Amino acid sequence: MHIIALDVDGTLINQDGTIAGETKEQLQRLYSEGALVVIATGRPLRSIAKTLADNGIVPELGYPQAIITDERDIQLLTDGRYQGLEPHNSWAYAAEISYLEAAKDLVQQAALDLELFFFENNAYMQQSRGYMELYSRHPGVMEKVMDWFDAHMGTLPLRAIRNRRLLALRWEVTGKGWALEKLSEHLGFPRQNILSIGDSLNDYDMMTRDWSVATTDNGDPLIKDLVRQRGGRVASQGYSLGVAELLADL
Repeated sequence: MHIIALDVDGTLINQDGTIAGETKEQLQRLYSEGALVVIATGRPLRSIAKTLADNGIVPELGYPQAIITDERDIQLLTDGRYQGLEPHNSWAYAAEISYLEAAKDLVQQAALDLELFFFENNAYMQQSRGYMELYSRHPGVMEKVMDWFDAHMGTLPLRAIRNRRLLALRWEVTGKGWALEKLSEHLGFPRQNILSIGDSLNDYDMMTRDWSVATTDNGDPLIKDLVRQRGGRVASQGYSLGVAELLADL
């Protein structure tokens, strides 16, 4: 394997935000053996960099050599810091934000039609990240909103992506798998030499591409079924220890 792509929340990290010592040992081993470690997350760079640093994974270690942020942008570790891959990042952001106003209109109409209350990311987050993100404390609300979007999206090039109680309304091209393909093309790595490990529905895009896949025991049932159908492995343990178990076989 040349590229190992890891989702963060629910996969690499435990529910308390920690990374198991066994997992860090496996990552260090694989990096030392020449693997390219990639983080694939829906979070912005500042947030994921802090989580990694809190767990002792800092740029000085030399890995992860790349981080996919916002399920769209590519950050490469260069001269001890993460720098955005251009023109990819600017082009992808510009394409996505061009549909932000249309997404806002859809969100407002969904709230009215469904008579539901949910939270939206604020104007700063919408502008800086380029898309709408919704959240509800109540189970089932985002499922109803997603069903509404599926029925009312029309010809707009947008799609709704759920991650538990979060729902993002994204430009239809974006996704962790799409960004990972762009990264492999940039580096000249064959797609067949990629292993992606994720647990949730927002990982679906990188779990259906032309490479190997695996998941942890806590994975969403749909993701676990998909991995099994594709001949991938489901770890016997969940969260970070599950990742360590999967990496130990490489």
